[in-house]
Order: sequence, then structure tokens, then C-alpha cells
Amino acid sequence: MLRRLDDGPARDSVGLHTGDLATDELRRCLELHALGLVSVALGWRDTCWFRLTAAGRRLGRQLPA
Repeated sequence: MLRRLDDGPARDSVGLHTGDLATDELRRCLELHALGLVSVALGWRDTCWFRLTAAGRRLGRQLPA
């Protein structure tokens, strides 16, 4: 999920909408949120988005390819 949520530079990142996630992916995002690696943001018309935090980006860069 860290790789999937990495959609480019932090300043341009929009993350992923909950409607674009499978149930297992949504669970993973919530687990990553609890660890402080993912943030949750409410968007237009009360949509919910998951984005990487700075810590999530750092950890994602350390993962093997």
C-alpha cells in the first residue's frame, strides 16, 4: 500500500479515494494510519482520501523493489 499510495511528490499528492480501494486495501490503509504512515483527509462532498505522511514516504523509499 505504501507504493500504491505514492502518487508523486508530496506537494502534488492527492492519494487514493476510498472508493478506489478493495476491502483488504482499505484495512491496510487504516492500519498504516494507526502507525502514522498514512493520513486521512475529507474532500469535496465528504469523500475520504488516504495519503502518505512524510514518515510513510521515507519508509516506502526503503522498501526493496
